Amino acid sequence: MIRKKDLVVVALVVLLTAVAVEGAGIWISGVEAPITYDEEVAYVETLEAEDVTEDSATLKGELLHLRGYDDVDLYFEYREEDTEDWTRVDSLQTVSESTEFSEEIENLDDETSYEYRAAVEKEEEVLHEGLIVVFVTLTYDQGDGTEDNPYQINDWYEMGAIWNDLDAYYELQDHLDQHSYGYSDLVDTEDGWHPIGDENNRFSGAFDGQNYTISDLFIDRPEEDNLGLFGHVGHNNAETKIRDVCIKHANITGRRGIGTLIGRVTGNDKTLIEKVCAKESSVQGEGAVGGLIGSHNSWRSTPGGVDNPVLRESFADVDVTDQDDTSEPDKFGGLVGCGQKADIIDSYSLGYVTIDGTGTRIGGLAGCIDFRGKLTNSYSTGKVTAEDSTRVGSLVGNIEGMGGSAGRIENSYSNEETSGQTQLVGTIGDGDLTESQLFEDTTEMTDYEDEYPDSYEGWDFVEIWQYGGVTDREDNSGYPALQWQDN
Repeated sequence: MIRKKDLVVVALVVLLTAVAVEGAGIWISGVEAPITYDEEVAYVETLEAEDVTEDSATLKGELLHLRGYDDVDLYFEYREEDTEDWTRVDSLQTVSESTEFSEEIENLDDETSYEYRAAVEKEEEVLHEGLIVVFVTLTYDQGDGTEDNPYQINDWYEMGAIWNDLDAYYELQDHLDQHSYGYSDLVDTEDGWHPIGDENNRFSGAFDGQNYTISDLFIDRPEEDNLGLFGHVGHNNAETKIRDVCIKHANITGRRGIGTLIGRVTGNDKTLIEKVCAKESSVQGEGAVGGLIGSHNSWRSTPGGVDNPVLRESFADVDVTDQDDTSEPDKFGGLVGCGQKADIIDSYSLGYVTIDGTGTRIGGLAGCIDFRGKLTNSYSTGKVTAEDSTRVGSLVGNIEGMGGSAGRIENSYSNEETSGQTQLVGTIGDGDLTESQLFEDTTEMTDYEDEYPDSYEGWDFVEIWQYGGVTDREDNSGYPALQWQDN
């Protein structure tokens, strides 16, 4: 991050969309398939802006491939966000080999969001345009990003500024909503909020919401993956923590890896998401879609071993649906789309999961708990509607794996009456289901006056859970609530 004595100028860098020549064969923005290139097309990449000030910035790009050309011309174009016309930087650089290139632009407006892209052409024919990158300038003088003195977030600009120091420490200092400074520039736009972190630049720091609420989050990017307040988080060896924050009144549309708080976790056993929630919100996508987290997964590609990231003491009350015309929706859950090689502990889901397409792995709490994934001491109550889908369960759609790599569900419950499903788990496969139950009606799960005599075996109602709800026991309709919800 660029730092001055009393001013920190930050550049918010977000990958938006890939614009490629028709037939270029370039697959961008997902994490489930590699990028491929057409051998006949030159390819350019937009890099993070540097030396951003109140009125200037250095744009950067890289030519990765010339392909069949002896030389090509490189340039940039930029515009204010949410405007249509691009301004082309006058200078043109002609190169004959792969290289990085840059150009300084001046006379920019202070506290304004700009987007730009690198491009390559030959004889005035555009061969390829890179991903769009965003930068924005602002003063940021609270904290230094260390554990003892975290950066302090007071508005949407400072929230977006996390992009510039993805492994630092942050604390939220106030509620954020549509009335907070920066909302119109960073959230209330055509495509909405730019999630923090992507596949190549994951958030691997620490974010403490200090029990504040982030409301009115809006994202409408139906062709993009890994969307939420945070887009992609986790690391193979660093500690990553997100805690004590609630998302409210969010409306998020994307493709794969979609959640209100986090689109995709790819972490290790030091990755911890705890005491977080989402409510009165909606998410929709094509796959790996959850009320709180879309995909909850380990960085390890194989199911054996350890290194599971952890989600604990959290809940969601979010409507989860598939996009219109989604051909094969997969991995949808009220809390998490899928917990694969990851742990979910002491958590619950109340929201509805509704799938109109012909899908698979659909559950009230998680679409799947697969390959070393583990669900413990958790429950769901929301309606699950997926008439044309397979592997549909009141609690979990599918648990799978073999031997020590099997998915496991322990001491977890759901409600047949409210979910509309007659199976706790749609398909068990080689997974392990222990001391868990589908109750026939609501009474068996809400009899808090007798301290749930036949339910919630092994749960901690001293330190973690509380009987019957939040302060006023009617608030949670008699179901168990988490102790921290009284705060």
